[in-house]
Amino acid sequence: IVRTSHAISSGNNNITLLGLEVDSNTVSIENTDPLDGQSLRITDYLILNGTLDLVGESQLLQDTNSLVDYTGIGNLQRDQQGTSNLYNYNYWSSPVSSNGFTFTVGGVLKDGTTPTNPQPITWIGTHNATGSTNPISLSNRWIYTYEDTAGADYFDWVYKGQNNAINVGLGFTMKGSGVGNPVTDLQNYVFVGKPNNGDVVIPIVPSYQALVGNPYPSAIDANQFIMDNSNSITGPLYFWEHSPTNNSHVLSEYEGGYATYSLSGGLAAVTAPSEIEGLGSTNKIPGQFVPIAQGFYVTSSAIGGDVIFNNGQRIFVKESTANSVFLRSNQQATNPPNSSATQIQRVRLDVRFPDNAIRPLLLAFTPNNIATDGIDFGYDAENTEDFPNDASFMIEDRKFVIQGVGQFDTSKKYPLGLFLSDSGTVEIELTALENFDSDIDVYIYDALYNVSTLINSQNLSTPLNAEAYTSRFFVTFEPTATLSNSNPILETIVVNYLEATDEIYIRLPQDVKIQKLHLINILGQGVQSWNQAALQAVNNEIRIPVKNISEGAYILKIETTLNRSINKKILIRF
Repeated sequence: IVRTSHAISSGNNNITLLGLEVDSNTVSIENTDPLDGQSLRITDYLILNGTLDLVGESQLLQDTNSLVDYTGIGNLQRDQQGTSNLYNYNYWSSPVSSNGFTFTVGGVLKDGTTPTNPQPITWIGTHNATGSTNPISLSNRWIYTYEDTAGADYFDWVYKGQNNAINVGLGFTMKGSGVGNPVTDLQNYVFVGKPNNGDVVIPIVPSYQALVGNPYPSAIDANQFIMDNSNSITGPLYFWEHSPTNNSHVLSEYEGGYATYSLSGGLAAVTAPSEIEGLGSTNKIPGQFVPIAQGFYVTSSAIGGDVIFNNGQRIFVKESTANSVFLRSNQQATNPPNSSATQIQRVRLDVRFPDNAIRPLLLAFTPNNIATDGIDFGYDAENTEDFPNDASFMIEDRKFVIQGVGQFDTSKKYPLGLFLSDSGTVEIELTALENFDSDIDVYIYDALYNVSTLINSQNLSTPLNAEAYTSRFFVTFEPTATLSNSNPILETIVVNYLEATDEIYIRLPQDVKIQKLHLINILGQGVQSWNQAALQAVNNEIRIPVKNISEGAYILKIETTLNRSINKKILIRF
């Protein structure tokens, strides 16, 4: 147990104490490198009547059942950097508070332009901070939480400004100071207050998202957080990233998207053009460890419950390791390792659309078949966004940006859905292979033409019509010849065009039923489709009247209840 009564600077070793009492002095936890840091671990008791300064990347850890004595009149200080862009949000969460339960942004956040001398921020009511005051000014118009607003039955954005209380564990939004270059410069802030500690509980109702955040002055392990909340959330964490080139407050013109983390790994946000300004760059990949002050979304499970943070999730991991990534504007793209899942093998893809938007996707293979080809808690991350052009892995007819499956198996194929509002060329690129002993072959299989394209060294580029493609493209690991989607019984299906009656005639083998039919022209464009309700067989025969269709050669794609499909050529003549 240590009690300090004069200014102290720690050395280069991590420190563990049973108890710490800081009197009217400053204890600096630092390293000889001011940008580095070290950990201070308190196993039982902490009281601050002076200042505990976590310098650089230093962090405070506290064990389960440890205490912070909130009767102390001192505080903890910890820096964090956010965007300086006037138009860009960071999603924040405070590591300190007034009493361990609530805080106000104006009460805990200081101008850290000079880290050793934090100053009060000037809060203004205009849309833009001035970018020229000393201390800095910030607009209070953009400080919101996203939380329950009507007694556990409705979640919405709630305006907080700098003076309204926010519960510890909730995230909040805030835009930049306007100081320096909005693309490359960061703004340093200092959080000042009592360190948050112990269990932090945020209620969440079914079928909603909540904006929460790391409530501690240390990193937290996202994997442990996901597992601790297996009953209340669907699993993945979603991190908002504004493009550094964004320069509008208008929602429809925002450049940005949600980076994602699941037990399968991290994934960058969509690089999406706004309606006016063009391409936005979003390229940071969240790591396994959520840094200090980082806010993020979670989605509630079907039953909802409590989102729980606890000291067992806390861990000392520095952002400089790339395992802990704060989503701010000028970081470079990273490909962080996942320390507790280094055996997970990953295939990373980028899908580029006619409007130049790029959707990253992650397919992850888990050791010992921890995950399956179906929907798995924690490993799969659903696509929660709505872009005019997008791509997703299709699992049980739902869209996912991260799919975790079992051990790597070359015989498997994984449906890749493409959803296009714009006709044009779609390009699919293999961007990375992770944790494979040797490189593997990755193909995109086009079921329409029964062709596989190897994408290890050359991207697949294909012209497509504006429509949804949910069963045409697959990620595979063997060429077409060994991936035949046919079944001998399907080869006996007879297809003809009856000129006398202008009908498509289909004769089916016994016990074969059709789920869907697609008539496709020679350009690969869908002309007409029929669902099961329109395909009533009489004596195993189906007749479909043909209207308003041009003469020519077509492909009739037949999807059956055998979980197999077959393509038949047909010539329509009048």
